Amino acid sequence: MDGQAAIAFRSYHGGSTVIQATSEGLEPAQITIKTEGTPLWRESVDRPVTSRPYRRFHSRDAEKAYEWRNMLGTGNGPLMTFADQRPTWASSVLSGTSKTFANDGNETTAWQPATDDTQPWLYVSLEFQYTVNCIELTFPTKDNYQYIIEVGKTEDEWTTIIDQSTTTVVTQQQTFEGDFGQDITYVRIRFIGKKAGLAEMRIGGKM
Repeated sequence: MDGQAAIAFRSYHGGSTVIQATSEGLEPAQITIKTEGTPLWRESVDRPVTSRPYRRFHSRDAEKAYEWRNMLGTGNGPLMTFADQRPTWASSVLSGTSKTFANDGNETTAWQPATDDTQPWLYVSLEFQYTVNCIELTFPTKDNYQYIIEVGKTEDEWTTIIDQSTTTVVTQQQTFEGDFGQDITYVRIRFIGKKAGLAEMRIGGKM
């Protein structure tokens, strides 16, 4: 209301991070934060964060939220898309793709593992603990993807919630609903078959 705002910032790489705030009619403000520790940022290897300009709320956003609330069975409760733009890790990355493509909100981009990766996986940190009851996966192509979905409270202990390791389904998008657990912070997809890759991963539930 008074023209002030605050954000929380965290870095997943050691090095310098430049944050710039801009607004029409005002001079840009910039701050540089130096983060210690590893892994170090790799120029031309790691992918910078995409621009996130302010976007006004429109009625189509409400319609999209309504569809997701119905899918999640939460009625008029808050819309939760836990995986959007969250930190991701992968067993490997094929040149020209990025692990961040798996949850960037763009189904035309996709993460794919390196061609010599025989046990590909990707997992996302939700950065908080949630009760998860809906997972939607969109693959790069319409094909037979065989995989296992696991959840965990930490990165060291995983529980299988969906086993599609022997599925013969040929589709580009699959949605699973159910009671997948409480206090979930991480969700991992391990690919078993010859096809591997992920164009988009959406996760919903409640806090």
